Amino acid sequence: MLKNRKDIGLCLSGGGLRAIAHIGVLKALEELQITPVAISGTSAGAIIGCLFAHGYKATELMEIVAKETFFSRKSFKLQTSGIFKTSLLSDIYSKYLPENDFSALKIPMTIAATDIGLGQEVFFSAGELYGPLLATASIPFIFPPTVINDRIYCDGGLLNNLPIEPLQQQDYYIIASHVNAVSPIDQAACKKLSPRSMAERLFYLGMANHVNQKKKDCNSFIEPANLVQYSMFDKKNAPLFFNLGYEAAMNALRP
Repeated sequence: MLKNRKDIGLCLSGGGLRAIAHIGVLKALEELQITPVAISGTSAGAIIGCLFAHGYKATELMEIVAKETFFSRKSFKLQTSGIFKTSLLSDIYSKYLPENDFSALKIPMTIAATDIGLGQEVFFSAGELYGPLLATASIPFIFPPTVINDRIYCDGGLLNNLPIEPLQQQDYYIIASHVNAVSPIDQAACKKLSPRSMAERLFYLGMANHVNQKKKDCNSFIEPANLVQYSMFDKKNAPLFFNLGYEAAMNALRP
């Protein structure tokens, strides 16, 4: 029984507001009395993971999502450089994660980010918390990169949108939640795709291919179907995302 295991590691992918589906997964874990002892995540998954690791329950996380606008592009002021400020994210972190240190979290947390200069993924799990959280959420062309100790970082999902490696190193039983599933479409639908929709589909197909290669390394893999049909800024569908994550987790984990 999973609820009796003491070696469960939880991995949460990025995905913008689609990552609200992770909160549905967390709700399922709570109901099934499955308790992770370590969490890894990237981008929005890292933010949700940190809040959960701090001690917030799934219901409280949905209240935060409803109250705050830290994933909504309307919440950021467009700068002359054409990117959105991340100052609101910092304010949100300090409000809900008042101690700026990994050691303050109740569950050990690892955050994945991308070192732009080296072109490598980097994992943060100790020291100051806000910097890595800003780095992992720094989506290129939308948010500015984050500087930590003279290194420049951006969204960890670019190179690794399912960072299970820190959990593998500790030999945890890995439960992974991925919220960027791309469903097959027929030729007629493919021909009707706009250039923008085609570019987005190709981007997510590339990301999904990397994630699919990791499925075999996960003990339980949770993936609500075709979530990429919704925008990563689509807050109005938050309840839908939550329910899809909850149902997918229940189907994957329920005895």
